[in-house]
Amino acid sequence: LVDLLGDSNYLCDAMVKKFDEHQTDLKRLKQLIKKYLPGKYNECFRNHNEGVCNYARYIGMTSVSSKHPKRFSHCKREDFYKYLLSLFSSIKDNNAVDEINYFKMKIDNNDFLLRQNSDQNGSIPMQLNLMEIKTILDKQSKYYSFIKAENNGTTNYDKIISIFKFVIPYYVGPLTTVEKSDKADTKSATVLADNKKAAPAVDDTPKEMSSAKRGRLVVVNIEKGETFSQAANRAGVTYSEINKILQMFKGKIQFSRNIRAGDTMRVLFTDSKGKGKICAVEFKLSRGGKIASYLNTQDGKYYDERGLMATRSAGFVRFPFRGRVKVTSQFNPRRLHPVTGRVRPHNGVDFGLPVGSVVTAPADGVVDKAVFSRTAGYYIVLRHAGGVSTVYMHLSKMSVKPGQRVKQGTQIARSGNTGISTGPHLHYEVRLGGRAVNPLRVKLAGGGAEINTKARRAFAASVQKYKRELYQKNLMAKR
Repeated sequence: LVDLLGDSNYLCDAMVKKFDEHQTDLKRLKQLIKKYLPGKYNECFRNHNEGVCNYARYIGMTSVSSKHPKRFSHCKREDFYKYLLSLFSSIKDNNAVDEINYFKMKIDNNDFLLRQNSDQNGSIPMQLNLMEIKTILDKQSKYYSFIKAENNGTTNYDKIISIFKFVIPYYVGPLTTVEKSDKADTKSATVLADNKKAAPAVDDTPKEMSSAKRGRLVVVNIEKGETFSQAANRAGVTYSEINKILQMFKGKIQFSRNIRAGDTMRVLFTDSKGKGKICAVEFKLSRGGKIASYLNTQDGKYYDERGLMATRSAGFVRFPFRGRVKVTSQFNPRRLHPVTGRVRPHNGVDFGLPVGSVVTAPADGVVDKAVFSRTAGYYIVLRHAGGVSTVYMHLSKMSVKPGQRVKQGTQIARSGNTGISTGPHLHYEVRLGGRAVNPLRVKLAGGGAEINTKARRAFAASVQKYKRELYQKNLMAKR
């Protein structure tokens, strides 16, 4: 679910973003090859050569040059990346360095030119589709009144939803005359004889693991090839509890990037046999170290060790740098661009800073992007809790990588003058739910996100108790 959605609320938005990113990067790659390696352009994007893992083979392009269209044989993403890196190494022009570094960064993150048609599209959860169709119906009912018009005690809205939620108990077919064989398709039904019924195919899809045999302490070890949810459920954590943990660490851990094989999670429950509430969760990550969240029994909410609410930011520092504040360009949705001369929204604030000034994170968060753009230069996007993100442009140096967790005050970059810029400065944006707001006026230090002083001692005592119990082996289920 996390891998599919990313930072989007709906699957359709996530897939459109994925498509747009692929198209933009493909256009940039084509421009690079056409300019610096024109003789390799057809080899890279058009030719069907079994010995070369080019873009055509990577996406499985169909050849229509012959009378009978032929689909190119696929090659793996890793092989395609190796082919691209070999092309980049043959480009010696210094003017191409920034663009090549951008491509290499995305290749290192394993998210460059991701295939649009992949097996991941077939694993979209049912409830995600249901959520989207409800949103579509809610929006369209404003224009088409019959959708929610009541007839005989029900509405067309309810009828559509009930049809959409209908699931056949089991599916028989396709049929095979093979009763049992090593070569038989286990997903097919079997015809035993002409006068007998066809047996339904064996359902070999993964089932949710039972939590009945777990202890008060559950230890999750992430194995190679597993997602966080798969590993947690295998250890006995239910999907509803997994979702709660995902929400608990939203903005603190980017589960699609931070979780790796060898990482561990410990989940402590209030009662024996894993019953009751979750009272503590601790992650030990190869990329990020330890991060934990603890239950405050007085209000039923979760906080980190310092008493700051786990699901919210500890507050924002107004300016992402230290020293004198000099605003050179205000937030202005109708600003006249100083370089192009066109009306173009200025979705942030420009601060006049000497090249090399330290830029720091205004709050805890996760690095969503750290890339190069022709217009923004080197720029970084941080994702914080509560749907808040911050953007930093025209940097001279980036000190973080995508997926990295940062604490408030951590150096993330140095200011510069890269991209389309009129002089050394830092362009800084704050976005709420993807919408740009004025960084100088928005209130981000939310009240109630911290345990009050009176209750702090009791909470601190509970945290110390939780920490001890998280490593007591006798609380785990006996095997």
